[in-house]
Amino acid sequence: MKKIIYFFKNYWYYYKIYAIIAAFVLFAAGITIYEKVTYEKPDMIIDCLSDNLFLTSDTITAICEDIENSGCLEDINGDEKVKVSLSAYSAGASDTTVGTDGGSAYELMEIKMAVGNSAIIVADKKVLERYEKYNIYQDISDIAQKLGISEEDLYYSSEGAPVGVRLDNRDVFKKQGISCEDVFLAIRVQMDSVDEEMIEQAPAVAEYMLK
Repeated sequence: MKKIIYFFKNYWYYYKIYAIIAAFVLFAAGITIYEKVTYEKPDMIIDCLSDNLFLTSDTITAICEDIENSGCLEDINGDEKVKVSLSAYSAGASDTTVGTDGGSAYELMEIKMAVGNSAIIVADKKVLERYEKYNIYQDISDIAQKLGISEEDLYYSSEGAPVGVRLDNRDVFKKQGISCEDVFLAIRVQMDSVDEEMIEQAPAVAEYMLK
């Protein structure tokens, strides 16, 4: 027993740095493996970029579950269930708005809008205007016509195409007691950063969210 204790004391004295590093590497590897095993790839990704919407974690969960249970979404990743991921961000009114990561909210929005992986964007009108330069919004004339959406509830691009629909009084948010005045829904065009099948079923999800 004393030899065993002596061995570990001796080992710790000479190799404790290596032991600590090895333990850290194993811990990090374990976390990575756990995340890969438990990660559920979403069938629809929605980014909410707004200073007018205040979404709690409970509200976000409720909205996602509402969409998941609506029947408008298909399982595109083969895991035999549908999952919606909705992330909410401050719209970043100015480049002096500093985020929790030390970067500005403005910079975060630039990245989210230019190369984001969301198929649907829920955003303030000013956000749609600011990032129209990237040409990332789909023409949603067919959806607007099908749902009978009025002209005053549409956001038009500089080229005259309807690319956004006002979300105020839409059931998916109204059921949660949320006012969406001056907040619009847009569908992203096909990009390398977005799953093609997700883009294909985005109109069906948008139609449900606009009822």
